[in-house]
Amino acid sequence: MAFILVLLIFFPFYIYFFETRFKGLMSFILKAFYQVEVHGLSHIPPSGPCLLVCNHLSYLDWMLIYKFSPRPVHFIIHHKFYDHWAFHHLLKKVNAIPIAGGNSKPKLIVEAFQTVSKNLNKGHLVLIFPEGGITRLGRLEAFQKGVLRIKKNSPEAKLVPVSISGLWGSLFSYSSPGVFSLRKARFKKRKIRINFHPALQKDLTLPNLREVILSKLDVNEHHDYDIS
Repeated sequence: MAFILVLLIFFPFYIYFFETRFKGLMSFILKAFYQVEVHGLSHIPPSGPCLLVCNHLSYLDWMLIYKFSPRPVHFIIHHKFYDHWAFHHLLKKVNAIPIAGGNSKPKLIVEAFQTVSKNLNKGHLVLIFPEGGITRLGRLEAFQKGVLRIKKNSPEAKLVPVSISGLWGSLFSYSSPGVFSLRKARFKKRKIRINFHPALQKDLTLPNLREVILSKLDVNEHHDYDIS
């Protein structure tokens, strides 16, 4: 009963705060704990349909793109987070698009791709993670075919690859000893680099797209993310 009472009292403040102060909160967190370098923002067209395609290191990735993008971002996220009572209002407010993994909810997958196409056809900016989930092994995973499907449905959309480095080994990644483990917390600011590449001009293939994103990642000879 006490928990419900506290929730009823503070939930309206929670909603107000995140509706009006979300980017401010992100700026505070990033300045306090991270040193972020952003390159190539000029490659995002100032208007018109654009698809950002990014590697997926951690739970913080979408927030970084959302924070630094010069345009509002619509992005795909797993429906379990989107439907969770604690996150649903915020994720809906920041233009999240729920999707299911694998073939667990085929109707939701179809609806997600339809929503992406509608957003692109309206001239919006959409972010997707072609690996289909956050890496568990600290390497660039195989790309799913969804990005090809999206580009086929919205051929006029610019496709801008994005590379994020520096979050493998962080509290929000699946590096050992596990996601959200406080054993990974440290006082030194973690360096993060975000590279927005020029829009792909030639025919899109998954190997070509993967190669472009990999070219700006901090990796060693085994193609594992740099955690130094």
